[in-house]
Order: sequence, then structure tokens, then C-alpha cells
Amino acid sequence: MINKIKICLCHPKYIGVYFKDNIWKPLLSVFIGFVIMFFVLGILCSNTTFFEHSDVKSITNTLYYQEECDSIYDSNTKKMTGSSKLYTGEDFIVGFFQDKVEIDLYNYYINFSEKYIDLYVYGVKIGKIEYEKVIDKSFSMSNVQKGKLTDTFIFEEMIENVFLEVEGNQKIVSFFSNAISIVIYYLVVLVTVFIFSYYVNPSIEGKIRIRLCLYDTLIFFVIVSLSFMFRAMWLQYISMIVPAIFSFITFSHIIKIEKKV
Repeated sequence: MINKIKICLCHPKYIGVYFKDNIWKPLLSVFIGFVIMFFVLGILCSNTTFFEHSDVKSITNTLYYQEECDSIYDSNTKKMTGSSKLYTGEDFIVGFFQDKVEIDLYNYYINFSEKYIDLYVYGVKIGKIEYEKVIDKSFSMSNVQKGKLTDTFIFEEMIENVFLEVEGNQKIVSFFSNAISIVIYYLVVLVTVFIFSYYVNPSIEGKIRIRLCLYDTLIFFVIVSLSFMFRAMWLQYISMIVPAIFSFITFSHIIKIEKKV
């Protein structure tokens, strides 16, 4: 088994010797590849801090030099009151009492309603937080816009607490969004390799071809896992090219297989 993995990852010209393998063997190899890759991705997501203090300052800065916001939070009633306002930054939207906003193109969208703060990332809602969980002091958004220190400090402390509340949810969302993307990339790679192999050597039987193509794509999981480990996302582009190269090497070294009469 170890020798087969070594050949599939390092010597693609010899992959053809496994043309008699049962289809479950390459499928099992692909499954193990996914398991290892998702394990690495899980470690990466769990050790990544998605929200920084700079994000808090960016939200505050978005409110400066904008139309005055009349929203006020009262710590006694634990409610925010005010009128509907919307402020757009470079990478996010800050809304007050908004029902629906186009948010797909923004990293963050944070909306303040009467009792809750809603946070969206890339259009996905990752948190609905009650004010009493993240703040216990009253403040005025108008004073925040004017740069008054007390209100600004309270507002930024609240935003930091919101980020802490949803950090775990963001890790989960990031894991599954990346996992889904990688599965789609793999399917594209597999189909591409399968079609490309026909141009390299059209004489191979279909069942044999798919087995060898599955083995050729195992290198995909290694490169993608390395891209997660070293945070080198450009390697993912390489991972979509190398299996095609392996396919070319594999199928160009296979002579036509004739059926016995």
C-alpha cells in the first residue's frame, strides 16, 4: 500500500501497472485523501482568528463624516431606538434598522435592530446577538460619529464582544465553505483529467481509464493540504494543473491493451 502511494505521488509513469485494481481501491484512496485534507483544513480554521481589532476600527471609521445617525442604545431597557440608516464602507456595510440589504459583495454586514445585532459574512448570517450579551452601558451613535471618547469606547467594546460571540460560528462557516469549494475543484480536476487522458491515449478501456485517473488525482490532495498548512493559497491553482500532467505521463506510458479472443 505504501509503495502504491509512493508511485501515485512520485512516479506517475508506473501508475498503469494498477490497471487491474478493483474500482474500490482508487475510490478508497480518494476518500482517504479527502479525510486527510479536511483534517488539515479543520486545524487551519480552528487556529485562525477571523476578526481583528482593525476590523472594529474600520467599522467605526465608516461612520465618521457620514450622515448623522440618531440611534441610541439604552442599557436600562436593553433596546436601541432610532431611524433607518445605512453606511457603506470599502469591504462592509453598517446598517441600522434595515430589513433587507444586498450584501453578497461585502466581507461584513452588521445590522443594529431594536433588540439584536445581526452579523453576516459574504452573505451568510453567522450571528444574531442580543445587546445585553455584549454591552451593559448606554451610548449614542451621534456621539460616536463625533468622536467622543466615552461613546466610541463603549461602541467598539460592543463590536469586539460581538466578534468574540460569533468567532466559533465563523470558523464553522469557513470550514464548510472551503470544503465545498475544494470538492467542486476536485470534481472539475477529475473530469478534466479523464477527458484529457482520451487525447493522450484513446485506446484504454473506460473502466481502466477511470481507475488510473483516480490514482492520478491523488496528488491533488497533497498539494491542497500543503496550501492549507503553509497558508499558500496559490498552490491550489497548481493542484488543478499537476493531475493533468500526471495523467499525460501515465497514459503516454501505456501501450494499447488488446482483449483476448
